[in-house]
Amino acid sequence: MDHEKKKDTYVFHTWGINLESHLTEDYKTFVDRHGRLKRDAYENLTVDILSSLLNAAEKVRVERKKRVAHVVLPQLGLGAFLTGLKSKEDKDWAIQNFLNILIELAKELSHIHTHYCIYNADRKRVIGFGSNLKVYYKGDMFQVLKGLQKVDLLIAVNAWDSKSWVGNGMARDPTIDGFMVAGTGPGRTWQNSSFLHNPLLHMG
Repeated sequence: MDHEKKKDTYVFHTWGINLESHLTEDYKTFVDRHGRLKRDAYENLTVDILSSLLNAAEKVRVERKKRVAHVVLPQLGLGAFLTGLKSKEDKDWAIQNFLNILIELAKELSHIHTHYCIYNADRKRVIGFGSNLKVYYKGDMFQVLKGLQKVDLLIAVNAWDSKSWVGNGMARDPTIDGFMVAGTGPGRTWQNSSFLHNPLLHMG
C-alpha cells in the first residue's frame, strides 16, 4: 500500500461472510433451505473473525511497542454481502449482532481503539461505546483514515470474500476491496503495492 513512509500503518485483509447470492459457499453454509439465516453458526464465525482481527491488532501493537492501535473497520459482510438474504429481520439481526460482538471485544482489548464505519446508515452521527469503540453512522472509512493519519499505529481493514483473490475485481469493483487494492475512488491513497500480489492480478 502507498504509505511506505509510515512504518506503522497496516492493511488487514479480512473475511466478510458472503451472502450476496444463493450460489456462494457462505450462503449454502449459513442459510437454511427456507432462506433463513442460521444465526448460531453465523454468530460463532463472526466472533472468530472479529476476535482474530482485533487480537492481531493487539499483537502488532505489542510488537511495535505502541500505547494504542487504531483500527478502522468497514461493515465486514454487512453491505453488499447481505443482499442475498430475503428476511429483513435476519439482515437487521446480523447488523446488530456484529455491533454487540464489537462492544464485548472492546471491553477485553482496551488498547485497541476501533473505529467502525456503517456506510449505509439513515443519518450521519458518531456514537461512542466506551472509551475505545466509536461507531460512525453514515461514515466513510477513507475519511476516517484520513483523520487518523497522524496516530502512531493505524490499521485499515479490507473486507473481502474468502473464496476469491484479494482485490480480484480491481478498479471494476466499487466496494472497499476494489477501492483499497486498486487504489481507485476514495481509496486512491491506500492502493496495494505488493510485488507478489499485483502481477498475479494482472495476469488473470
